Amino acid sequence: MYKKDYAKEIWKLAYPVALLTLMQRIGSIFEGILLSVHSTEELTISSICGPYISIITTVSYGLAISVNVVMAKIFKNPDRKKDAGDILKGILLLTFILGILISVVVSTRLYFEFADMTNLRKTAYLYMVPYLLGNPVILLYSILIAAFRGLGDSKTGMWMTFIAVPIQVGTAYLLYKLFGFIVLGYGMILSRITGCVYGILQYNRYNLTVFTHSKVTISRALIQEFVKLAAPISLSKVISPIANVVLNQIMLAMGTNLVAVAGLGNRLSLLFYLPATAVGSAAVTLIAGNNDYKERKQLIKQLCVTSVLPTIVIIIVAFFVRGQLSQMLTADAAMQQAGKVYWTISLWAYPFVAIEMTMTSVLQALGYGFPTLAITIVRLLGVQIPLTYLARYANLGAKGVWGAYVVSNVVSMSVSVVWGIKKMKGRK
Repeated sequence: MYKKDYAKEIWKLAYPVALLTLMQRIGSIFEGILLSVHSTEELTISSICGPYISIITTVSYGLAISVNVVMAKIFKNPDRKKDAGDILKGILLLTFILGILISVVVSTRLYFEFADMTNLRKTAYLYMVPYLLGNPVILLYSILIAAFRGLGDSKTGMWMTFIAVPIQVGTAYLLYKLFGFIVLGYGMILSRITGCVYGILQYNRYNLTVFTHSKVTISRALIQEFVKLAAPISLSKVISPIANVVLNQIMLAMGTNLVAVAGLGNRLSLLFYLPATAVGSAAVTLIAGNNDYKERKQLIKQLCVTSVLPTIVIIIVAFFVRGQLSQMLTADAAMQQAGKVYWTISLWAYPFVAIEMTMTSVLQALGYGFPTLAITIVRLLGVQIPLTYLARYANLGAKGVWGAYVVSNVVSMSVSVVWGIKKMKGRK
């Protein structure tokens, strides 16, 4: 396959994911603007609850990657279709059970999280109700999109999102105007239900028995996929928001503005590694089941280039309009200035994030889930949290906190590249 053919295949799978992710971020930014316009206190609650929402919404991530890999292999070997149906049904069941358990744990943890802010606890719980009770729908939505990607169909997931997000944004706006901050999540649940209905109807085109037979067989193949691939990736996604809880506590000790700015930044930051998100998804589908070493090597090079170059263009543009970015997200003058400092430093982490995301996606497609977990631990527990503590006690302020974020991503990118090269050489 020629270089231009690689690029064509990558963009064929990547652009629907990019549009999907962009639409999701627009919804997130809209909610952030609602919060910042009305109350910094509400934004603080949202920032503290945000990592826990991430735990709820990303518990299925590792399972979704497993589904993506399995479906990609089926895409190249139709004889495995029956196995895929069994595996996917089992994964849906396990995801449902895990989701309930995590909702219980999060509910308990939130009580202690607001121990020193009891006046905010009731509002925080009311805000979290749709996420805690609507967990099964959130997980099904994620799994469906991943399954379509594995089948080489990124467009259906895109349309699921295009249907869901306008419902989410419209409902959130109306409910917010009528009832306030606590009802924002109900728009999300309604949108996910609508997206799932559309996805299930489209899924019938592939003639798999996932939604037409009730019997579930949890096979040895499912357990192997879960242990080797899904479990460590899921754990990595759980570790990230837990680490963010720790980081929030450190930043709270330095000033509430830091937490609020980080919350606003997180709503917009995903735009800066949008290309990597899309390319990473394409990498899983294209690399899984591809056993030709030379072809894989050329494909990985093209994946990295396709991921990094657009990211660099985006951050250069963002750097020159960083003041306007802060003004767009908040009307508070102090937070605008803090936001400008945040963007000035943090923007330069994203090229390294892009390479890391691409390489970890390649490793996942090759069947290695543990590197994702290990790299996450190195980045957060080994580098960012210790450096953020240092920034606090050395009185380095916001610059030290955001600098810790950049350094941690440089280190994790280096680890991912070395690990990827090692695994590729082992598969010659």
